[in-house]
Amino acid sequence: MKVVLDCSAALSLVLDDEHDERAERLHGNLKKLNIVVPSIWPAELANGLRTAYRRGRVAKKDLHPALAMFDRLHVIVDDTPIDAAETLDAAMEFDLSACDALYLLLARREGMRLVTLDQRLEAAAARARIPLYQRTSP
Repeated sequence: MKVVLDCSAALSLVLDDEHDERAERLHGNLKKLNIVVPSIWPAELANGLRTAYRRGRVAKKDLHPALAMFDRLHVIVDDTPIDAAETLDAAMEFDLSACDALYLLLARREGMRLVTLDQRLEAAAARARIPLYQRTSP
């Protein structure tokens, strides 16, 4: 199954203070999924890890091993050019950051389920009628 994975869900796999039951279920299912991400994902992931380090949530020695874990996943970086106007419109319509709007737009365009732990993005997906990936999803 192809899914769109956002950074909130991805980072929950490597940040101990965000690793909960949902993250554990997601981690157990990742190898079965074909993960698709927008082209900003590598930079957003690196930024999330940098921010976590700055806030004392992850040790410096664990940064590159975290990236290596993501490299082992089957992640497909979508190379569709980013349309700034479409991104802005979605961000405004759903009250999201432009980055989060890109995940929503990708899931909608490709007809894929969205994997997120971000409550605002979950609510936007519901309003946009984009299904969320759950462990019990078909």
